[in-house]
Amino acid sequence: MRAFFVSGPVASIAAWFEAYKKDRKTRPLKPSKKFRAANSPTRRMLECIGEDAAGMRILETNISDVATPTKADLSLQNQSSATFRFLVEAIRPRMIVAHGDDAQAAVGKLKTTASILNVDHLS
Repeated sequence: MRAFFVSGPVASIAAWFEAYKKDRKTRPLKPSKKFRAANSPTRRMLECIGEDAAGMRILETNISDVATPTKADLSLQNQSSATFRFLVEAIRPRMIVAHGDDAQAAVGKLKTTASILNVDHLS
């Protein structure tokens, strides 16, 4: 079973994934870009990890409480990681994969017995 923590109501992972693809398709490209793949390189790798971990329970979440396309889009008041910290305390995962500098810094501050795997890039 896979669980995804996302902002807004989501009926299923399939519904979330369709909304994700629609957002990527309709979001304007940055001036330097001419094309956007249906899935980001990171999303493709996360899907592979999910497939390889079939039968294991996985929670995929961001560190910040508010989802934005980039960290730069987060306002200062939206940079809270309270929900993430709550989930780690409540779920008590055996392993945490921290993707990127911000995630690694946040996970490094946790009091957890989980094994921590820090990765710079999933693409």
